[in-house]
Amino acid sequence: MEQNAILPHKNYTGRVFAELDLAGADLSRCEFAGCTFKSCNFSGALLQDTAFSECAFIMCNFSGAKFVGARFRGAVFSESKFMGVDFTRIQPLLLAWEFAGCALDFCDFRGLALNRSRFENCSLKESYFDGCALEKAFFGGSDLRGAVFSNSDLRNADFRGARNCLLDPSKNKTRGAKFSLPEAAGLLAPFGIELE
Repeated sequence: MEQNAILPHKNYTGRVFAELDLAGADLSRCEFAGCTFKSCNFSGALLQDTAFSECAFIMCNFSGAKFVGARFRGAVFSESKFMGVDFTRIQPLLLAWEFAGCALDFCDFRGLALNRSRFENCSLKESYFDGCALEKAFFGGSDLRGAVFSNSDLRNADFRGARNCLLDPSKNKTRGAKFSLPEAAGLLAPFGIELE
């Protein structure tokens, strides 16, 4: 299938797109429902006002993609790459996402409602979650080295099995959040407490 198989301002339902190179493409105002994307390259693509409903993305590259007004409902991402993506410009409704084995380093999620979202076995290094609603979110097996959580709602979030999680419980809502040892010691770091 050629790059031209996806054109701006078109609707696609139940399609499977494999190995498309859409780097830098303009996919504005497209609508995708029940579609599957396998090994597609969206790096630097413009996804302005693009809608994805119940879509699956497997081994796709979204690094540098521009999600301006994009809408996602029921999106599932597996082994996909989102290096340096600014998610703050997407439509903030219905963002219960599922990421499995994805690289989400240097991403910006500030201010988003990501309640019940799953970040399983992901790399989230140096990503920003300031002011996020992450109630009942799951971070199991993820690497959170340098990730910033501030003024976020982490109530009942599950961090068990996550690595390198350093967050200040006094600057976040953490009631009911779950952590495992030894990573739970990172909750004490902001207070200058050292465990031996």
